[in-house]
Amino acid sequence: MSLGTVFLVLTLIWAAIYALNYVLKSSRTHSLLPSTATARHTQRRIWTESTTTVVLKGLHLRVHTTAWNLSHDLLSTSLASSQKARLRRVLKQFYDLGPVVSLMGMLIALGFLATAGSTSVMSLAHKVWVSASDPSTAPPEAPNILTKRSIDPFRGTQSHRSDSFIKPIIPGVTVPLSHLPVILAAVFLGQIVHELGHAIAAAIESLPILSVGASFTLFFPSAFVTLSTAALDSLIPRARARVVTAGPFHNLLLWCILVAVGYTHVGNIFWSIMYRDVSVLGRVVVSVDTQSPLRRYLPSGSVITALDDTLLGSQNASYDGWFSYLNQDRHDQSLGWCAALPENSNSCCSGSGTPGLSCFVSLKSPSIRGCLDPVSILSHFNSAKRCAADTECLTTQQCIKPHASEQLLRITVQGTSLENPDVILWR
Repeated sequence: MSLGTVFLVLTLIWAAIYALNYVLKSSRTHSLLPSTATARHTQRRIWTESTTTVVLKGLHLRVHTTAWNLSHDLLSTSLASSQKARLRRVLKQFYDLGPVVSLMGMLIALGFLATAGSTSVMSLAHKVWVSASDPSTAPPEAPNILTKRSIDPFRGTQSHRSDSFIKPIIPGVTVPLSHLPVILAAVFLGQIVHELGHAIAAAIESLPILSVGASFTLFFPSAFVTLSTAALDSLIPRARARVVTAGPFHNLLLWCILVAVGYTHVGNIFWSIMYRDVSVLGRVVVSVDTQSPLRRYLPSGSVITALDDTLLGSQNASYDGWFSYLNQDRHDQSLGWCAALPENSNSCCSGSGTPGLSCFVSLKSPSIRGCLDPVSILSHFNSAKRCAADTECLTTQQCIKPHASEQLLRITVQGTSLENPDVILWR
């Protein structure tokens, strides 16, 4: 997903919102504009019922309703009854953990931020000091752990990796931009759980709510519960602390539940409804760098099943064939391909060959070399027979493989339909 796609989707969403506003406004005979003289002319109420009001202003949509006030009042009345006195006492003791947990969480978060900030400042100061004092002593850039199979002229640069324990989630920077809808949905769900905590704690203290609602600003959704400030201030400090901290306390409980679900693998039951486990097949392509030539050949959602002859799929969750294979210095292949090496055509093996040809070497000893088109031999366009010796090939063919200096990598990929695998040849 690109920034252009995000902009187009947001434009369509807001166009649909304003189109709905226009239709609803035109379908009513009475004016939908605020009648008070102090109301701003840019603010339009799409509709106003006895319980729900939807307000549209610029790129801000706000919905608030009093429809849930009666249910909240009934809950408060029920908890205040003598029959529920024990339950109310237990709930108060439970929500007393909110202020304690919130205070501890705030201190821990401040400690993390202070540590991360000081580490970043010290690291930057050290680099500036070393470079300014003696540029020749500045540490060289570490090579990327995933190099193009030890090609001598290639020197990869260190990808941006942070050793900090704080990993920011920035769509398009630290995570793919396509994750933005899922992130926003998760944030909105977290806010609903947060506001539900305030509402339940308010019911325990017999504190009425004025309204509940949600808003959508530009692309960011949010939820809210409106409480009476005067009524909240009238509570004793302990009760007021329970109401104020119930929101983050609920978020912590949600996090604990999600961790437990992930740890026990109970969530796999629900994930199986929408997703398919392809770990036995290989590695799923989540995104490819926009500057990489492989971007057009590796669409998101496709599955890389093999690198050369190494299969990436495994039943063992701890096995990572991708990193173990790419971290090797050399990748000698035991099997070759049956093909005929042209005579007196080995100029590419000395570095002065025709573009598009690669140096191949026979498996027999003494070996012979020759130049061939690697695509016609190694890719899916050709069904060249695999071999371990010349005896397995035709009399006019030899069992050959790419010379080690070529550093060719065969990437076997299956599309999103998991059918018809392709072989991408990467130099």
